[in-house]
Amino acid sequence: MKKRILGIALAICMMIFCVPMGVFAESAADVWDGTADTSWYTSAPDASEYHITTAEQLAGLAQLVNADPGTTNFAGKTFYLENDLDLSGHEWISIGTVLGGDFPEYSFCGVFDGQGHVISNLYSHESDIEGADESHNLLRNALFGSVYNGEVKNLGVADAEIWIDPKDDSAAGKGILVDWMGKSKITNCWTSGSIYSGTKTEKNIGGIVGITMQGCTISGCYSTATLTGNFTNSEGYYTDPNPANWPCDTIGGIVGARFDGSLIVTDCWFDGKIVVNSIQAAVGGIVGCTATVNNSVGGSVGDADIAIKNCMVTTTDMGVDKDGNTCWVAYALSGTVGNCYWPNDTKYGPSPLASGEGTAVTDFTSADVLAGLQTNAGAGVEWVAGIGHPTFVWDDNNIPADYTAVDAAIARATALDSSLYTNYSAVEDSINSVDRAKSKVQQTEFDAMAKAIEDAISALQYKGADYTKVDAAIAKANALEKDNYKDFTAVEAAINAVVRDKNITEQDEVDAMAKAIENAITALVEKPDGGSDRDAYGKTDGNTHGCAFCEPDGGSDRDAHGCAFCKPDGGSDRDTYGKTDGYAFCKPDGGSDRDAYGKTDGYADSGAEGRPQ
Repeated sequence: MKKRILGIALAICMMIFCVPMGVFAESAADVWDGTADTSWYTSAPDASEYHITTAEQLAGLAQLVNADPGTTNFAGKTFYLENDLDLSGHEWISIGTVLGGDFPEYSFCGVFDGQGHVISNLYSHESDIEGADESHNLLRNALFGSVYNGEVKNLGVADAEIWIDPKDDSAAGKGILVDWMGKSKITNCWTSGSIYSGTKTEKNIGGIVGITMQGCTISGCYSTATLTGNFTNSEGYYTDPNPANWPCDTIGGIVGARFDGSLIVTDCWFDGKIVVNSIQAAVGGIVGCTATVNNSVGGSVGDADIAIKNCMVTTTDMGVDKDGNTCWVAYALSGTVGNCYWPNDTKYGPSPLASGEGTAVTDFTSADVLAGLQTNAGAGVEWVAGIGHPTFVWDDNNIPADYTAVDAAIARATALDSSLYTNYSAVEDSINSVDRAKSKVQQTEFDAMAKAIEDAISALQYKGADYTKVDAAIAKANALEKDNYKDFTAVEAAINAVVRDKNITEQDEVDAMAKAIENAITALVEKPDGGSDRDAYGKTDGNTHGCAFCEPDGGSDRDAHGCAFCKPDGGSDRDTYGKTDGYAFCKPDGGSDRDAYGKTDGYADSGAEGRPQ
């Protein structure tokens, strides 16, 4: 590994941002540039606490702990992580080397409080390979290689990638948070990512810790990591011809193996994956093996207190070796396993103890599971309902996001009549895209889902109103010959009043337009001859006798019987009976002075000449 050399300018800059008792946390994760900064320590070596804000400062901590003679172990000191850190792009060198763990030298011996922050993308592919240049390899891979008489708490390690070469000769004990710890405590921590071990020797893999020694306590922790054991003695490292005499690999969701001393694991859960490619492997969802002596499965050492209590294994994705050495909770040959919960699947038992370990569970969201964990929780641990199973009150990764805004948007959408809109499918699509598995740390994503529904509602467009009746009425009107009617203007006005942009909610208005046209058509008065000024008898005056009569403007000089009469202005010399003397009738054609009976006096009883005899 390339040495981390700190430039003077960077050192000065970092002194500004990392000093004892002072904190300037950033909102975004600080991305590691591959260097190490120790200025925060060299400027105040006697401080009792330090505040880490950059990945370079964290690498500086590793550099200080790992440096000869291994006495800068920070015993009695407290570290506070003030920012999320991103270690991607560079090989991580663990805090503590293979020389530590059982001793204070080359171990971290202080308190590291992550304050709920996350260190992501830890990358470790370094392996101890015979013949290779290993001057830079300290034979550890986790964030902390060795912790002795120390404590790590309130810290998450996300998306770690630890890969061990098949020919690796490095020491056993591979964890994501800590490889090897003695006389130490881990509280309220979590990990995700993966460990892929080598094939040459056993590695004792754990999602949180690889190996514990001399009395350790782990509480309120969880892991969702994928852990793969590959031990096959591929290089013939063990020469005994009987594989049953070879050491056994161990894999545990929280702890790989306890080598000696007491081990108390309480209020922890595992929902990751365990892959067993090892020829022999003791596997447990919480602890791989609790009874390990001289790196092999055996009897418990002395009267050590071994207890796994109030823990939960929710995954069913756990492999097994050819001999069936997998247990849901722990491969525990001694000690206590109690009030734990595991999948209701009989392919494995909870432990070899087979006595009072707890409850097999079909539904981890059951209120009974949560109540049981809460009732038996250790001091300082608070279990709450989570996504798919209970978790801890501080675990925003697995506590559901606030669905209030989404539920309100969905309620608003479903209250609408979808049949009224042309594009309601967009609302349905936005509702169907809601992911109910989002956690509190993904609240912004969930809020975006609510906004997507609201936006789709806002963009809804009503279907157009049905103009069928209007079109039919207009077609009916257009089929008429308007010159055949005395007044067609009411029909034309009704047609011109039609508004074509009405939507489906305004259908009553559209129907009223159709009715207005129909009413106007019904009210039409037809001209009898389709355009003449003559009456039903073909006369211009329109009287029932077919005779002209005097119009007010003198346009006709004939009376109601078709005979000429005196116009008001004297334009005619005939009286109201068409006679020049007031009695003579005009001829039917206006050229005769005889009445309808051919008489000149116009009286039916007249004795004048020409009366019928």
